[in-house]
Amino acid sequence: MVETSSQAKQTPQNEASSSELRPETLGLPAIEPEAYHMFRLFMERLMKEQEEQKALMVTPEPNNEKTD
Repeated sequence: MVETSSQAKQTPQNEASSSELRPETLGLPAIEPEAYHMFRLFMERLMKEQEEQKALMVTPEPNNEKTD
């Protein structure tokens, strides 16, 4: 198998920041920079949407009850 340049400069898992989303740390093969950028955008958007969904589930309903 021929090693591509992106595979050659792959960061070892122990050096990768735990907060940083890297395809290698998620068990995915190393990918080209453009694809990696799209992957990051997708993952950041997905995480943001999940956080918003979680917040919606936790947030109580607006108080629409009668106030006497």
